[in-house]
Amino acid sequence: MKFQIPNKLAVIVNFKKKNAIAISKKIIAELLNQKKTIYITEKLSEKIKDENCIIIDAKQIPKFVNTIIAIGGDGTFIGVAREYSQYAINILPINIGFLGFLSELTAEQFLENSNIINSNDIYIEKRMILEYTIENNKGFAINEITISPRAISRLITINVNINNQHFTNIRADGIIVSTPTGSTGHSLSAGGPIVNPNLNCIAFTPLSAHSLAIRPIILSAEDMVELSYTSKKLDSAAITIDGQLQIPLKKNISIIIRSAKHTFNIVKLNKIRYYDLIKTKLKWNQ
Repeated sequence: MKFQIPNKLAVIVNFKKKNAIAISKKIIAELLNQKKTIYITEKLSEKIKDENCIIIDAKQIPKFVNTIIAIGGDGTFIGVAREYSQYAINILPINIGFLGFLSELTAEQFLENSNIINSNDIYIEKRMILEYTIENNKGFAINEITISPRAISRLITINVNINNQHFTNIRADGIIVSTPTGSTGHSLSAGGPIVNPNLNCIAFTPLSAHSLAIRPIILSAEDMVELSYTSKKLDSAAITIDGQLQIPLKKNISIIIRSAKHTFNIVKLNKIRYYDLIKTKLKWNQ
């Protein structure tokens, strides 16, 4: 879908990245030179000390803008998308790390030609999100949801139901349930398939299953997955969301996973073909 960068933007920065503050200052200065109205949090304001920006609370961002510039890497983008996707916020990632699958535009490219964000070739890509429920608590995942034992070097027996019907019991190091976007993350390392991010489906990847017959499987986006564990020697398992959040899962308590009703919206500036990106990132044909 074609998109025009609006005049009001929020900027979120991953301070842990090398030279993040210096680079962010330059990017914000370029945006201000283009007469953009820039909203930042108080924490970022303390770092960059630019009086031309408007300071707001992070929770208030959706009330003022519909587009966020996320400066960092793929992990930064994922955290921002998980937080703000439910508000139909569009997110433009600017990469200050290595080439990412999500953060394709680098800070160097932007600073060399900041007018790139005024191009007529900008578009929005809407991608699938996972919604999870543990008891009465709900949340979202951009990449994947992993269930694994909290104890070191312990297998876990996971009961798997699909659409309220028993599917199988899997004895493994864990299970990864991922979006197509997340298929090139943890799931790929575990032997899962690479899935085009424009598809709507769910990748189900066992982690080092005890039985060689247990293989990854692609599920419909309409499917509902329910996971619980029955291992007697484990007091609790760990649910990890996008490699960033961890939630304990008690015995006999299920996590229910399905596709969310909303998407996350990524602003794309470069017409990089997905398959070219795969070849570059994974160093195929080299």
